[in-house]
Amino acid sequence: MINFKSLREARLDPVDYTVGSEKGPKGGFRAHIKHEKKGTTMYLGGKIFKSAKDAEGHAKAYLDGYAASGDRGASRAADVYVTKNKSKLMKEDVQLDEGFSNWSVAIPAQTLNGKKIGGGKTPIVVKARSAREAIQKAAKRLGVDFKFLKTGKVTKE
Repeated sequence: MINFKSLREARLDPVDYTVGSEKGPKGGFRAHIKHEKKGTTMYLGGKIFKSAKDAEGHAKAYLDGYAASGDRGASRAADVYVTKNKSKLMKEDVQLDEGFSNWSVAIPAQTLNGKKIGGGKTPIVVKARSAREAIQKAAKRLGVDFKFLKTGKVTKE
């Protein structure tokens, strides 16, 4: 019978990996495990810690869990480390309208289906994620199909 644990340990030598941390996208530090010779990233943590030392501890817990029992063990070990060190995590700012912005859509004077629309001096202001979505919402507000609507300048405010 083949011992799978010994095969996994033969494939993964923790000495080949560098446990460290990297600067997070919004400040703080996150866990980073990199293969020394290949230079590839094995793990990049999703949790952001206040200090580099705590992020390295998270990476070390992940690597130890991976060496002991594979992916699931690594995930469990990393989760246990995070729950034990919750006070060392950075607070996440949650905004519900994160992807939405105000867009102003200028509509020139035109006639669609015998109905005169647009031509006003003030553009229509809508909340949207992209210019296309802003045009669709402006067309819906006017009561016309956005595919036939001619638009002027679409700007993000």
